[in-house]
Amino acid sequence: MIGWVGGGNHSIMQGIITGEGSLVPEEVHDISPLIDEVYFDGVNWRDNKDRKIGQPRYQEFGWCWEIARRIKALEDSPFKG
Repeated sequence: MIGWVGGGNHSIMQGIITGEGSLVPEEVHDISPLIDEVYFDGVNWRDNKDRKIGQPRYQEFGWCWEIARRIKALEDSPFKG
């Protein structure tokens, strides 16, 4: 439910968001197992035992992570699995 581009620029992300063009990734990492193990507290990444495990490079990524966690938690979420 979350994707990021490294070494690209804003036009790549704009194309992804608007569904224009195509993109073939060089790498894909499935980090979905972490969605239930890590949360963002507004400043830091924390594990399920409330231990600080780092900070996101961009705070917005932390908030996107939390939105994805909440969507997944919804009873009728398409991301339940």
